[in-house]
Amino acid sequence: MDQDTIHPRVYDLFDDYTHDRISRRLIHYAENDNFVNGARPDYEAALKEHGKNFKMHTYAGTRHGFHNNSTPRYDEAAANLAWQRTVAFFKEHLS
Repeated sequence: MDQDTIHPRVYDLFDDYTHDRISRRLIHYAENDNFVNGARPDYEAALKEHGKNFKMHTYAGTRHGFHNNSTPRYDEAAANLAWQRTVAFFKEHLS
C-alpha cells in the first residue's frame, strides 16, 4: 500500500513517535484498518531502528474503532481483550 492511501497524518507522526522519551509502547491494531495498517511495517521498522520497546497486537476481524461501543464497528470480545492487555501493561510498567 502506498503512502497516498494511508491516513495523511500517520507518516507525519513517525518522527514524533520514534524520537520521544517513551520507553515502552503497547499498540493495538484493528485487522481491517487500511488507513492505519498500511503504515504498520514502516512504523514498526522505525521503532526498531530507534531502539523502542514495543508490543503490537492485532485483533482478528475488527475494524478501526473496534473498542468504541457507540459505533457498529464495536467488537466486545476484542475490546475486552485490548483493555485487559492495557491494564496489565500499566500494572507492569507504571506500578
